[in-house]
Amino acid sequence: MSRSTRILVHIEDAQSAHCRLTTAQVLARPLDADLLACYCVTSTAMRHPLQVGLALRGIEECEREDGVRSGAAYEAFRKACGREPGCNWLDWPGDPEALFVRQALYSDYLVLQQPDWQDAQPNVPSTFIEHVLVHSGKPAFVLPRGTAILQLPRTVAIAWTETREAARAVASAMPFLRDARKVHVMGRGEDACSEVPALAGRLEEQGVHVELHYLEGAGAHAGHAVAERATGLGADLLVMGSYGHGPTRELLVGGVFRTVLARMPLPVLMAH
Repeated sequence: MSRSTRILVHIEDAQSAHCRLTTAQVLARPLDADLLACYCVTSTAMRHPLQVGLALRGIEECEREDGVRSGAAYEAFRKACGREPGCNWLDWPGDPEALFVRQALYSDYLVLQQPDWQDAQPNVPSTFIEHVLVHSGKPAFVLPRGTAILQLPRTVAIAWTETREAARAVASAMPFLRDARKVHVMGRGEDACSEVPALAGRLEEQGVHVELHYLEGAGAHAGHAVAERATGLGADLLVMGSYGHGPTRELLVGGVFRTVLARMPLPVLMAH
């Protein structure tokens, strides 16, 4: 019997697949969720357009490389998930941002990974996470590179501001907040003195006991403060919203979000 909740996992290579799939399997338990692993990457020909244009690399060679990469990723999926019911594989060629967003629209949670800022030819565009968050509107667990969630979060930190993005992130985190041993609510700015207790009161009504924290810093400094305080509190999950403005908002997702994404000391559940 199919489950009603779906976790969509982005797969881009065999090396990182294990961390993402392990995380999705752990998160699926309290949600009673199905898991869909979606392999979508920029094709080799698109990653090396100049070489193809100069005939230094043929289209057939590029397609063979794509086939090898896809096969290795599927083998990693098969080893991680085996014949476990509710685990499915999808391999779609084409624009990875558009393809993944389309699947995200039919899913409930996403599992993504921090970009590799040092990779000159990444498997997906550097704006992949921001684009997916903005255009799907779905909550995403974003993992630091090489990191997996091996057990349900025991200590959760919430970076709270009174925005719809933060509210959506907290609502998405509720199944995990109820089971956590400690929940910390962090606020910053002059409005934090009213905003943080307001969220704490609402969570207390739902059986979640919280501790309150007030941070200093603005802009990029706020991002550093959020990441450092969450780490100092021993959190194994940070919950926060992301937001941007204007027609190019996927490139303007909030400064705190971008700072945390760059530093990424722990897994983050974020929503736009």
